[in-house]
Amino acid sequence: MRKIYICKSEGILHDKKELAQGIFRYIFPPAKETHSCGNSIISVIDGVDAVLIDAAFEGEARQVFEDLEANGIVVKKIIISHFHDDHMEGVKVFKGATVYGSYLFKNTLNLYTPKSEHGIYTPTILIDEPYALTFGKNKLTLILIQGHSECTLLININGQFLHVSDEVILSNEGRLSLPCNDGLEQGKTQLESLNKLKDYHGLTFIPSHGFELDESRFQEVVQNLCIYLNFIIMSNGDIVYKDAVKDCDCSFLHATWHEGNCRK
Repeated sequence: MRKIYICKSEGILHDKKELAQGIFRYIFPPAKETHSCGNSIISVIDGVDAVLIDAAFEGEARQVFEDLEANGIVVKKIIISHFHDDHMEGVKVFKGATVYGSYLFKNTLNLYTPKSEHGIYTPTILIDEPYALTFGKNKLTLILIQGHSECTLLININGQFLHVSDEVILSNEGRLSLPCNDGLEQGKTQLESLNKLKDYHGLTFIPSHGFELDESRFQEVVQNLCIYLNFIIMSNGDIVYKDAVKDCDCSFLHATWHEGNCRK
């Protein structure tokens, strides 16, 4: 059952759900009025220690910190799915935590983050091949994939869940967002990553934005994203939005991102 919590320190409503024993998903409302997708943080708890997947924005991370601290739980490790600010900024809150991230993290930081802040977000442990992280009774497998971001990691949690980062972006109401890519070349890499995701079965899929999806719904979502990306790649970006989505069986959020996706 979903439980709704209000963080007393900031008064921001968020949703917390126990996905399995000791595995919690926090989800927040959109951080800006112009956004429709809220951030999320996954907490995997063993005794009084926790591993986080993503750290969201600093204010959101603070709420998770307070919720865990109230239960005597300390964050020991943080896995950053990719190095965009809405996934990594909150590491500032968790002093002393070991941070895991792709060895390609710097390529993304160079694009979006002031160099003066790179030291804040530099991972403690760099992942350059599939990496098994054992945490108490939990096994988290970190898998390199280049899609929405060059430094994206997929995280398999106990063979039960797959955290898919921003390969799939949903609103808190469950609507699918258009891919957000910086041009055709990045769209090609995301199409490749989405096709790889079609090979994952028997899991519950957790996007960084939006609620978890069962396999059937997840594959529907992936198929719609692939249809769209195939159209813009085959046309070399010379396609209007309505033609790019004509075979999709959903209405995407953020149609204005189409122009950026078609950039050459």
